[in-house]
Amino acid sequence: MGDGHGDFPESGPTIDASAAAQLSDEGLPTPGTMIGEFRIIKPLGVGGCGAVFSAYQQRLDRSVAVKVLLPSAVERIEGLGQRFLREINLAKRLEHPNIVRLYDFGETETGLIWMAMELVRGPEFAHVLSSEGALSPARAQHIILQTLSALAEAHEMSIVHRDLKPGNIMLTAKGADSDVVKLLDFGVGKALGEHEDSAIQDLTGAHGDSFGTPRYMAPELLMKDEIGPHSDVYAVGLILYEALTGLPAVAGETIYEILARQLSTPLDLPAWLANSPLGPVLMKATAKDGSQRYPTALEFHAALRDIDPALIERYKKMSLADVRIQTNLEEDATITFDNPLYPSHGTAQPPPQFRPSSAPVVDSFVAPSQPISSGYDYQADDEYDLKQMLTTRKAANQRMIIFGGVGVFIVLMVVFWVALSGNEEEPKEKETKVVAPPPETTPPPSEPTSFVTWTFGSQPEGAKVQVNGRQVCAQTPCTADIAQKARQVTVYFTLEGHLSVSKAIIPEADGDVSAVLQPISEPEKPLVPGADAGSKP
Repeated sequence: MGDGHGDFPESGPTIDASAAAQLSDEGLPTPGTMIGEFRIIKPLGVGGCGAVFSAYQQRLDRSVAVKVLLPSAVERIEGLGQRFLREINLAKRLEHPNIVRLYDFGETETGLIWMAMELVRGPEFAHVLSSEGALSPARAQHIILQTLSALAEAHEMSIVHRDLKPGNIMLTAKGADSDVVKLLDFGVGKALGEHEDSAIQDLTGAHGDSFGTPRYMAPELLMKDEIGPHSDVYAVGLILYEALTGLPAVAGETIYEILARQLSTPLDLPAWLANSPLGPVLMKATAKDGSQRYPTALEFHAALRDIDPALIERYKKMSLADVRIQTNLEEDATITFDNPLYPSHGTAQPPPQFRPSSAPVVDSFVAPSQPISSGYDYQADDEYDLKQMLTTRKAANQRMIIFGGVGVFIVLMVVFWVALSGNEEEPKEKETKVVAPPPETTPPPSEPTSFVTWTFGSQPEGAKVQVNGRQVCAQTPCTADIAQKARQVTVYFTLEGHLSVSKAIIPEADGDVSAVLQPISEPEKPLVPGADAGSKP
């Protein structure tokens, strides 16, 4: 039941003909109508539960947004009126700069329930993510920190939002900052200790859309266990994951698949994210057990604030350009990319050394067959650093060859001079000592490579398996011998029509690893017939 007053001008059409007809059938106000002291300008959006209008308050000379409940929705959805009143009562108590402000509320002579609130000019965060994909770590952190700050005030007042999602976060411009957060829709929010209303008793029934969004709902909300601020923490963790990766944290083709994964499937972090300082923070925020999460948004905010986003960016670049440089005395360095999903397409600086995650296996979903939109952007500085390194190494190799050649030449000249300087008449009285070149040395034989046996599986079966870019299995289930190593290597599972999965393993001994590959699904459809996924009235 979001507000949906996004980036709309003050005049001109903003809804289609069918929506306009729906407003007329519902008997909702038309442009020029007064609601309280607010003059209706135009409709901004209409959905399954309500409509939002832009309006003007002459006394204070300001534009506002007016939300009105649809009479048909009040009759159809039990408890909707109580929910709307709850939103008003909660909004009256919140005055955070990152929460949409409530100005006034009331009921018209015809029985329409309304409230006037701050008009936010800007896109929904959901629109930003769908159009731009993964954001930079710095931008994602900036937006999520503001969201957590707003929630921290609500949590201090024992208010839980319960319906956090990108569609309820709007971004507006203020001064030089174009990503100022405005948190919307406390319509399903709850003051801790109050009784539930009947509108949220049946999640998947006819009124399923009346409470929460399954893709971002904490397990305790689905199981009707004890909820609290930690329930909001879970949702924000999933939103942060989506902002960083460009992929939904919980995917599924049906609501039932999504619900099942919310209850039992741990969050799958890409290897670069799992091994970065942000990995443990995300895993704690999205733990299935609410007692294992940050207790409130304030603690989550403190943990996220202390992380340098530039460091996270380095981990991301390092993963997308896993560079291995091989050199010898006579050839330039060759650059190969270990990740089969990101083939060689440029030069990159070698990654910094870091310790692998303490967990032996780390899951990650990666985009199918093509680079993520926010992949490694090879900058001129990176190319320059690599070229400088290769040029320096090549020059050093050339110097070694030159100096070695000069040394051999000197030895041969000494031998030749000594041979000619002896007395030819008395060859037996004087012996000429010839300085022989040093004997050739044979390098010790390298130790034979040891192998360990690993079993690979996937659900569904038939996935191709690659280890550090080398295919070891044509299709799962399968068993293969791989080189024994005491460091982390990456296993990639790919299957046509599914999101690819990578897992980091340390093959010190025999082992097994498996992956669940999710089908590439279409965007989730609205759960209420006639609801516009882009509007939040």
